[in-house]
Formats: sequence, structure tokens, C-alpha cells
Amino acid sequence: MYLKILEKIKPGKVIQIILLVGFVLLAIYAIEHFDFDFTRNFIEEHRILGIFLVLAIYAGLGATPIPSEPITVFLTGLGGPTWTVFCVTIGNTIASFIEYFIGHRVGDVSGFEKRKKTLPFNLNKMPVEAVPFQLLGRMIPGIGAKSVGVLSGIYRVNLFRFFWTSIVSNLAGAMLIVLSSMGIFHLV
Repeated sequence: MYLKILEKIKPGKVIQIILLVGFVLLAIYAIEHFDFDFTRNFIEEHRILGIFLVLAIYAGLGATPIPSEPITVFLTGLGGPTWTVFCVTIGNTIASFIEYFIGHRVGDVSGFEKRKKTLPFNLNKMPVEAVPFQLLGRMIPGIGAKSVGVLSGIYRVNLFRFFWTSIVSNLAGAMLIVLSSMGIFHLV
């Protein structure tokens, strides 16, 4: 059974699958071996390079199921609210585009456009392009933002709509997490 499925997959798609899985595994490995002390010292000593490091961390988190909220709390304590909101908004927007790219690749590899019409429960009519779905779907704790990013890539959502809804929702989410973190820091 599996051999018949593998025979139907084109060699180019196999390479795409291997690269996609390899990238995700590499990102998970990097996050697993993350050193907070080194990162804190580096960001404190090299502010501009630290911003790029933070953006790279958020981009890496976009390829994994690991949420970015703990990093946001860490950055709030390290750099203050304004700096953190800026970095988190830009970093999560970069992560959103990585999720979109992953969804786009998954859609290509699986031939999703052809299979979309046969999905049960009218899932083929899912309003992924709708602005309320793009904004409110990202607010679902745990899986919302990543799911919306991947689904947007699979369904080929207009990139401009995806971009501005990502920025708006990421800014609102960053402000919520950062201000909540500031409140917790004041209590402690």
C-alpha cells in the first residue's frame, strides 16, 4: 500500500518533503539546546545584533509547535516593554510567513488544491481568506496563530491580507503579553 503511494510522488516533491522535515527538526533541535544565559548576555552587550538574534529566535519558533510567549516574558524582563513589543511584533510576523511558507509547501506536496473539493463537512469552504478568521483565529490559545499561518499557506491566502492581519494581531498579542508580564513583574 505505502509503496503505491510512494510511486505516485514525483522526485522533486520527495526532496521538498525531506527539506521541510529537516528544517523543522533542525529548528526543534536548536530550540531544545537554547542557552538563556548566553542569549541574555549577548542581547545586553550587543543591542543591535541582539535584535537580529531575537528575530532569528522567533523565526525559528515559527517552524516548530513551540509557543513564543515564554521568550516574550523573558525579553520583557530584559529589555522593557517598548523594545519587546517591537521585537515580538516583527519576530512573530516573520514566524507567520515561515508558517505560511510551510503551509504553501505542504499544499504543493500533498496536491491539496485537487483534494480540497473532496473534504468532508464543507471544509473546502472554510473562510480562511476572511479577515475575521485571520484576526480572531490567531487568538485561540496554543495553536491559533500557527494554525492560521499554515492554513493560509495551504489555502493560498492573498499575501497582502495575510501580512496586515499578521501585523495587527501580532502587535495586539505582543502588547497583551508584554503588559501582562509587566504586571507580574510589579507583583513580584
